[in-house]
Amino acid sequence: MNFPEIQTQRLSLRDFRETDLSIFAEYRRDAALCYYQSWDTFNDAQVQAFWQDLKSSDFGQLNHWYQIAIADRQSDLMLGDCAVHFRSPEEVELGYTMPFALQGHGYMTEALQHLRTSLVERMGVRSLIAHTDVRNLPSMRLLERLGFNQEQVIERAGFYKGEWCDDAIYRWTFDSAQ
Repeated sequence: MNFPEIQTQRLSLRDFRETDLSIFAEYRRDAALCYYQSWDTFNDAQVQAFWQDLKSSDFGQLNHWYQIAIADRQSDLMLGDCAVHFRSPEEVELGYTMPFALQGHGYMTEALQHLRTSLVERMGVRSLIAHTDVRNLPSMRLLERLGFNQEQVIERAGFYKGEWCDDAIYRWTFDSAQ
């Protein structure tokens, strides 16, 4: 693991630590939070598999997701997470999860703004994309607040939790932000 830590006013974006796993598993087991996600729950075996995979991963590796912890800068307590998937050296897909109790405080906006700046300045990324379930209005508003534009909606993009879901695809490009 070798994510270059990012400090913001309130947050630290950093590599996961083994001590984060219990918090990570707790919110990943929240059925309401999982509603818009591809997973149903996270059992202990999945948590350990996640940890082993992450320990053997390198940040920036093409075609591989890399999970980043979002922690309180003062206490270092993990608050949520985000993930990057380098689709090419210039295009990254983002994912993010924040427990309901911590949503609405601007943490994810702050984290993703700084992550985007770092990806552009340190790694030359020029395009970010994100997918979200069209029913997940807070996620759509977050992306729009960050300057992402909705490119398309794919109807019946996936069958999750017993129903078809539509997927909104958002994109932010470095050129459009100028």
